Amino acid sequence: MKNKLITIGYNEQQYNCTYEIHYPIIESGNMQEIIGIKLWLPNDDDIQYFDFQLTTIDNNILKVTSMFAGNDYQRKKGIPEALILMSKSLFNKKIISSSRSNINAEFRNPAATKVWKRLVHKGLAKYNKEKDIYELN
Repeated sequence: MKNKLITIGYNEQQYNCTYEIHYPIIESGNMQEIIGIKLWLPNDDDIQYFDFQLTTIDNNILKVTSMFAGNDYQRKKGIPEALILMSKSLFNKKIISSSRSNINAEFRNPAATKVWKRLVHKGLAKYNKEKDIYELN
């Protein structure tokens, strides 16, 4: 079943999106539970979705491990920020970023850092310098 989510783009325009949650996905090898969220803008077809994934760290923490646009039109629409904020309220857990260190092929790329910095600027997240991660407030 597709759910509804409103995102706000860089130009303050609102976008009425739909999303589906797919979980749990178990990655072979590390046995960590991953929650997958697929999001579509109004004109996206079924295969052009924004891919967002959270990895369970423990019972209280989810780590954002994947944010990928399915097409260029999905960029600058506020999708990652909306999904991060929605995840906190939906799953009622602490949401953190990956670090910049490449550990197990997982790292926070510059585009993801920009997303988290926008959340910090809005007072919605903070940066933990010691751990090199962002944490949603």
